[in-house]
Amino acid sequence: MRAGSLDRIAERAGVTKRMLCHHVRSKDDLIAACLAEAGRATARRRQAWQEDARGSVAAWAHQVLHEIGAAAANPRWRGWGFLRAAIELAELPGLPARRLAAAYKRDLERRLADQLRAEGLPEPEDRARCPMLVRDGAAIRVIVHRDASHAAAALPLVGLVLDPRQPVRSAAASSAAAAADASPERAESPGIA
Repeated sequence: MRAGSLDRIAERAGVTKRMLCHHVRSKDDLIAACLAEAGRATARRRQAWQEDARGSVAAWAHQVLHEIGAAAANPRWRGWGFLRAAIELAELPGLPARRLAAAYKRDLERRLADQLRAEGLPEPEDRARCPMLVRDGAAIRVIVHRDASHAAAALPLVGLVLDPRQPVRSAAASSAAAAADASPERAESPGIA
């Protein structure tokens, strides 16, 4: 996202830079507009999933992990727009695209919590983060290693994180306490995985 210039984008789109700049003020606005459109398309797919009789969070997570595995076959796939924006623009939280990506992630997590609540699972707000972590983690592993087996390896995790017998609040609270106790130096450089 950050590497492409407006000149290159206009060239690939078959328009002049001047014409492109007539419609958007900056590359950041263009990225935000693309993400907004992607968000609308994703919202339509998510609505269809929720209306589907099999629309459980587990079914959603399995479907997404299978899609990630299939995407690994495409050497040009570098993740979804919102995930890429969140990563590539992490150090620039004020950009419209970065704010949009963060809002999308919060909204999806809230919707998953609503679905988990409807499914009767305990701790729906805390539990909703778990399939998001599995999904985003699998996507990053597939992007880094170009190996679909990372998405397949994440499939059993869905059952674990959504198992109502597994407490998640205590784990989340422990993680938050550990993060608060960490030194600033450690918090800035957690290591390379």
